[in-house]
Amino acid sequence: MSMFDDVVNKTKEIASAAGKKTEEVLKLAKLRLALSETTSKLEKAYAAMGRSVYTAKKENAEAMPDLTHQLESIDALLVKQEEIVDKMAQLRNCKKCAACGEENPETALYCQKCGEKF
Repeated sequence: MSMFDDVVNKTKEIASAAGKKTEEVLKLAKLRLALSETTSKLEKAYAAMGRSVYTAKKENAEAMPDLTHQLESIDALLVKQEEIVDKMAQLRNCKKCAACGEENPETALYCQKCGEKF
């Protein structure tokens, strides 16, 4: 193999690695946007539920609105939020501690924050 072939092969390897890294960065950016949108929806859902409870309490202390739909909506948003955070951790080659939620390197045997064993 000539020196030129070596240079071409090395350039291809570098370009491929750069492409993979760019793809990873784009995926993380999309996940950050999705997380931001989900968090915003979650805050609005909490506020709507709080307004419902406040209004009901203000109008009649005995009557409470049916909060089942709002609770289900909030629970679904919390699940979605957790899924997004988990996907982000996977892209960054991290794992979350079940005890405290701290992100740790995939190779860690114990949590860096609380010491929980993985």
